Amino acid sequence: MIRILIPLDGSTLAEQAIGHAIAISKVFSAELLLLRVVTETPGAPRDCIDWQLQRRQATAYLDQVTERLRAAGSRVLATVDEGHPAEVVTRFCRDENADLVVLCRFGHGGVTDFGRGSIAQKIIAGAPASVLLVGPTPGTDPLYRRILVPVDGTPGSEWAVSMAAMIAQPNDAELLMVHAVERPELPARMPLTQDIRDLSERMHSCIKAEAFRRLSELKAQLPTNVNVTTKVLVTGDVARALHATAEAADTDLIVLTAHSSPGEHSWRYGSVCESLLNHTMRPVLVFQQYNEGTASRFRNLYLAEPQADVG
Repeated sequence: MIRILIPLDGSTLAEQAIGHAIAISKVFSAELLLLRVVTETPGAPRDCIDWQLQRRQATAYLDQVTERLRAAGSRVLATVDEGHPAEVVTRFCRDENADLVVLCRFGHGGVTDFGRGSIAQKIIAGAPASVLLVGPTPGTDPLYRRILVPVDGTPGSEWAVSMAAMIAQPNDAELLMVHAVERPELPARMPLTQDIRDLSERMHSCIKAEAFRRLSELKAQLPTNVNVTTKVLVTGDVARALHATAEAADTDLIVLTAHSSPGEHSWRYGSVCESLLNHTMRPVLVFQQYNEGTASRFRNLYLAEPQADVG
């Protein structure tokens, strides 16, 4: 069973993650894990009145949220823990084998000029799970009308297509597959002769033709009831091009893998993924594939669906 962790701090901003978690849980028949962390006060004894009051308030808060979610048909478990929020969330995610963490970019600290708050930053960097980073957005019930998934011809990106298609189906959403390829760079001091221009143009044409071919193949492998649009971009900055496309298309969700290729990587997130997490306020769902157990659970759910063999 897929398990989705929702860290909550009691703020209305943090609660914006709930609607997204419900939407994703319905797709994957997942269980929701609510976690509220009571922050430690340096030097304060844990048996003091203020500390006990905080725990009771946290428990009452989670009880209300749990009751509301169960009434809507969700499977929910709620936990109150104590300590430093990011450390507790990361440990809880590992101990409870959470497959996905859904959280808002900002919580009690409010919206800042940075792409995400410090606690969200630490959770994303440390949690051994996939991540859905959302908000802040108006309303609490997300409607996925248009889902963007970057494609680069690698198995990782094509696996993300299968996950995005699974989310698109029940939401009757348009799936926008974008193949953004980097424009070949020429040495800075190379003279730009007509021959070089012609060669560059031929390379661009070949790259675009191959990108269109692969997108067509992927589209043909998806369920016929998924509304798919494809787009090829040749750009000098892939992350910037994807960000601009997401804004221009008014996408409600961006789905990708942390790295296009599986295996060991020096960084938890690739450069394109990191840029999107930092610089767009649109919901970004990042699947981590280094955890083979989680990847297999997501993959098996998709392959159980008819007409859904991708890659």
